[in-house]
Amino acid sequence: MPILTELIVSIVGGVATAIILAAFSGRRRAETPTAHQAQSPVPRSRSVFGDLLRLLVAVAGGIAIAMVGGRMLIQSGVLPGGLPTRLGLMIGGTTLVWLLLVGLRRK
Repeated sequence: MPILTELIVSIVGGVATAIILAAFSGRRRAETPTAHQAQSPVPRSRSVFGDLLRLLVAVAGGIAIAMVGGRMLIQSGVLPGGLPTRLGLMIGGTTLVWLLLVGLRRK
């Protein structure tokens, strides 16, 4: 697959994966306030810049895993070549990076 096509598919798939992950994260905590949140006078709002930065880092990490790791695994014969393999690696890589970033998030 040409590098430009691979890059376009990776970017579109990575952004879609990160948006889906962002939609499922975080809003459940706002429904049930903890004891600390109930005592604090001003609730903390989510940072749009922080969410955007986390999304961009997750997509970049997923693309890097798909392009570098996928190329090595395909050339060594561990994985079959093609678009489904690359897309699966990119979605898995984006999810992995996203989960790492969520775990490292400051509370």
